Amino acid sequence: MTKKKGVLLVLLAFAALFMLARLFPFGLDIPFHSLMWKKYLPNAKIRRSMTARLIEKLEAERPSAQEIKAALGEPWGESDGEYEYFISADALIGLDYTSLVIRFDESGRFLSATVMHCD
Repeated sequence: MTKKKGVLLVLLAFAALFMLARLFPFGLDIPFHSLMWKKYLPNAKIRRSMTARLIEKLEAERPSAQEIKAALGEPWGESDGEYEYFISADALIGLDYTSLVIRFDESGRFLSATVMHCD
C-alpha cells in the first residue's frame, strides 16, 4: 500500500468515526445547564445528553411556565398548557427529530415532560 492510500484510509476512518459520534452521543448523560441548552448547535446533540437530567430536575422542582422559559429560552412550539423544545435531528437528511414536550396544569405549574420522536 502506498503512503497516499494509507493517509486516505486514515482520513476515511476518522470521517466515519466523526459521523457516528454526531449521530449517537454514546450514552452521554450530563447535568442540565441552562446556558448550554440555550446556546446549543443543532447538530451537536448536547440537548439530547441533558434531557434525562432536565426531566428529573423538572419533576423534582415543579417550576412554573415562566421559570421554564427563563431556564430553557423560548419554546420551539407553544400551545395552551404546553411547550415544545427541539432536542435534535435524528437523521442527516429528512424530517426525523426529537423534541421535549412540557405540559402544565391549570395554574401554570409543571405537570409532565415527555420526549417525542417525530418521523
